[in-house]
Amino acid sequence: MEATERGAEAARLVSNGPGDAEAAYVQALNLGLFVRAKGITAVGRLGELVALLKTAGTRPDLDQGGPLRVLGLLYVKAPAWPVGPGDLDAGLDLLKQAAGKYPQHPLNHLFYAQALIESDDVPAARRALDQARALCAPERQGEWAAHWRAEVDALAAKLK
Repeated sequence: MEATERGAEAARLVSNGPGDAEAAYVQALNLGLFVRAKGITAVGRLGELVALLKTAGTRPDLDQGGPLRVLGLLYVKAPAWPVGPGDLDAGLDLLKQAAGKYPQHPLNHLFYAQALIESDDVPAARRALDQARALCAPERQGEWAAHWRAEVDALAAKLK
């Protein structure tokens, strides 16, 4: 927890200002880990997280669609108004964009599959999971391949 706060602070300190998409993305990733760990008690930080991801979204190419992917999943997973910024339709749109524009990153397809499941489109979710699984090869993704493949397989198992 403390490490994520330090990571977000370090990114803020090296930022070139409020429009620095790369620094905003790193801040958002760290803040996102903090929010995920804290759960509902961190709902007050979701607005800050959305703002950072929108700034990062000015460079959607970062991390092969990372800003689109992370903001999209946030919209899918966060509580809806009036509690939080959750919006399944907006999340689906962003994740579809990420998977379409940056099809070589397995998380784009995995996160899109999660959104499709939330919208009850299981056949499309299965296709997205198949795409994610195909991209989770160690020669392409290094040490992350096994971790991401396990996430794909766990989500696919829930659909059976």
